[in-house]
Amino acid sequence: MAAVHEYLRQYRDFSRELSATRLHIPAITIGTIATLLGIIGNYADDLDNITLGVASQDVITLDRNTLSADVPTNVFAQRELKWLVHYHSNTLNEKFTLEIPTADPTGRLIAGTDLMDLTETNAASWKTNFEILAVSPNDDTDQCTVDFVELVGRNL
Repeated sequence: MAAVHEYLRQYRDFSRELSATRLHIPAITIGTIATLLGIIGNYADDLDNITLGVASQDVITLDRNTLSADVPTNVFAQRELKWLVHYHSNTLNEKFTLEIPTADPTGRLIAGTDLMDLTETNAASWKTNFEILAVSPNDDTDQCTVDFVELVGRNL
């Protein structure tokens, strides 16, 4: 299946309901990003000029790929079993959480707790890459650090 590249602009109407328009766009590469961002900016202005709602959100999708339609073979692969990641921004020290569904706790829990052992090989690798990639939702220059990760389930 081919990757999807798209631009989404969401509008809020008078009764506060949200609706979006999507446009498939060419692949974004290092050589095309500046031009495409300029064209998308012009297109967004044009959309605003032909609509009455308030633009509430823009999303530019670099690549959206369908990876698989397979079903897991492990019966414990359940979306309700999650890793709840607690992390903070390094500069402003703001606290955040992130959920990761279908957690695999096998060999990854500190004995006697629901906490992920961040020294376990796969967990340590995940933590390293998370901290390289993650920035504060409030400031995309403020890198983040994992505080702890706990195994949680769905509230009933």
